[in-house]
Amino acid sequence: MFQDFPHRKRPISTRSFRLALNRDLLSTDFGRAAGVTDRPWSGKRVGRLALVIGLALFVLPLFALSQESPGTSIGQAMRDADSDKISDRVGDTVVLQGVLTTDPYLRNDRLVIRAYLQDGTGGVRIRSRNIRSFEGLVRGDEVRVSGRIGHKSGQHFVRIDAITRIGQGEVPVPPLVQVAELLSKQYQGQLVRVIGNLVPGKKPTIADDSGSIRIRVPEAFYSDLAFVQRLTPGAQGVEIVGILEQAYRGGSPDAEYRLLLREPSTLQLASQSSTPVVFIAISFVLLIVSGWLWLQHRAARRRQSETNELLERVRESEEQTREHSRRLEVITEATNDAIWDLDLETGQVWWGGGSAS
Repeated sequence: MFQDFPHRKRPISTRSFRLALNRDLLSTDFGRAAGVTDRPWSGKRVGRLALVIGLALFVLPLFALSQESPGTSIGQAMRDADSDKISDRVGDTVVLQGVLTTDPYLRNDRLVIRAYLQDGTGGVRIRSRNIRSFEGLVRGDEVRVSGRIGHKSGQHFVRIDAITRIGQGEVPVPPLVQVAELLSKQYQGQLVRVIGNLVPGKKPTIADDSGSIRIRVPEAFYSDLAFVQRLTPGAQGVEIVGILEQAYRGGSPDAEYRLLLREPSTLQLASQSSTPVVFIAISFVLLIVSGWLWLQHRAARRRQSETNELLERVRESEEQTREHSRRLEVITEATNDAIWDLDLETGQVWWGGGSAS
């Protein structure tokens, strides 16, 4: 009843499919590298191929990131042309390069690891839910990161996809600013230095003549006894080095600004915050000036002594001259002899008193 038509293809068996797939892969470099042959696949060869593909998917993005030169500075990434307090590039993927200004730290309530990145144009917080992505990185490392710019509650951040350590960098020197300059986005995410009066409390603040700003103190710092003593009431005149960030307040872009302390030693009494090198340099200059003034004073006293000695000799000479003249007059008046004196240069003749008699 049924006729087997010659044009109908027979079903392909699993073994035949595997051999065909092996022949196709064998014709490519990738297949030869993975060890594919014209023999049927075994479980070992399947695992080897899967391992090669997994390594390629992991290594190739890192290699591409390491070879890519960052074309975006942090200042350009945070640019706000329309002045709405939100970066124009929120949602874009960027590649940034800079120096870590903090050690990576973990936010326990959300299991998010963070750090701050800064270059010559600005600073920004970087974050990741992959804790291992920051493994081995410390403050002062120069890194290149790739990720997407985000914004939440007034705070910009980069949610990183990959991060690569380039080498040891140099932490930027924090500029000395007033509190009023911090109440804007100019220094957001950057290291700054502030000198003012400390107002302790549950939420400590630092104030100067231009205003006040809150200080965010990590809980771990309170285990440092020396730090707690500097934070006690009555501590006036302190210097703080911290990172300007914005506090979370209902998602508003006008969230409160605050200073994040990097470590306990970044809060010092103003009297202890003088740089030793500057102090030594000033002392050396004062010593040189004092030595020069002492030499000038000594030379002036020597000249004054020589002048006084010369004047004394002149007075003695004048006194002797007057004494000789007085004696000569007495002699000429006491005798009848004619005493005269001829000046050979002028031709004038001087006659004594006895010549008239």
